[in-house]
Amino acid sequence: MTIGIYYALFVSLLSIYALATRYGFLEMKAFSNKIHMIESESDIDELKIMLKGQMSLAAVTLPSGGLALLLYVYCGFTDLLSLRDTVLVVILIAVNFYFTSIVKKLEIEISDLPASNEELIKEKERVVYVWKNKLFPKFDE
Repeated sequence: MTIGIYYALFVSLLSIYALATRYGFLEMKAFSNKIHMIESESDIDELKIMLKGQMSLAAVTLPSGGLALLLYVYCGFTDLLSLRDTVLVVILIAVNFYFTSIVKKLEIEISDLPASNEELIKEKERVVYVWKNKLFPKFDE
């Protein structure tokens, strides 16, 4: 593998990862701006739709981010990357961690949304549990 092929693959994978992550963030932000409290079953339904979309994006971000990282490790161990290349990739990883922390705060905000009654609280907690613990959530099971 040449350094040109490495950069083409790495930048492509990282771009896919970044675009999917950004899209997911914007979807969560739109939901968060629209719904400040779970007040009805329709709010729960909107939450489910948004979270299903988030998990579909995870099917894109996990492989593309993972493959980009594996590619970096492979090229690092085969001495393809110079010190400058390595520093650049480490900076990109640090930027990713920063943006991931912003997304995580929004996920926590959505997880902690209040609900107007006990039944909606339980349903919201069940939906959030499924979202956080299943890769492809099925909320109706």
